[in-house]
Amino acid sequence: PLKIITNNQSISDKKVPVIFLMHGYGDNERYFNKFIRNFDEDALIVSMRAPFKFSLISLRFLHNKWFHVDIDWNGNLKEKKSQILRSEKLIIDTITHIQDEYNIDTTKIFIGGFSQGGIMACKLALEHPDVVDGFIVHNTKLPNVYQVRTDKSVYKRLSGLVINGKYDKRINPINSKQIANTFIALGAKIQSKELEIGHEFSKLSIDMINKWMDLDN
Repeated sequence: PLKIITNNQSISDKKVPVIFLMHGYGDNERYFNKFIRNFDEDALIVSMRAPFKFSLISLRFLHNKWFHVDIDWNGNLKEKKSQILRSEKLIIDTITHIQDEYNIDTTKIFIGGFSQGGIMACKLALEHPDVVDGFIVHNTKLPNVYQVRTDKSVYKRLSGLVINGKYDKRINPINSKQIANTFIALGAKIQSKELEIGHEFSKLSIDMINKWMDLDN
């Protein structure tokens, strides 16, 4: 499984929901460190490190990515498919590992991601709706390539929270509408929220996620 940090949720008789978090391009699992204890204390929070490094030059700073991105002659972004598939497998392996190690509520497994991590969260929810019960995506977009299940009824059990920053200059907020519309068309229950922030994950984000978890899940 992937390298992780958690909010040290102790193992007890009470089964708890779990949220798996994925950082953006060029960060690592510590990106959520200053926020991780602000999540609902009854939930297990698992922040995962993307498997691919930018370089081996620096041992002090970890700059990781879920997949490499190239830009073609027309300015279009091209995602490296083999790395996406590898990350996808390792994320699922990590979810299975946490299920084995912690007393979690297997009906409340959520995958969440910011920026590039959000692309991975969308892909997991679209292609493996049987693995997760819901998803949280933040300042992100749909993957360029994905497949959906032939039996669309599997998506009716999914709930999702789509967050965008009103002042995001990296990823156009219109992408959040595309995500929401895609999942709604599949039958998932979606809430879409816009925050007065840019391309960032903030305390406002945590408050929104906690509120959504309390009300809808």
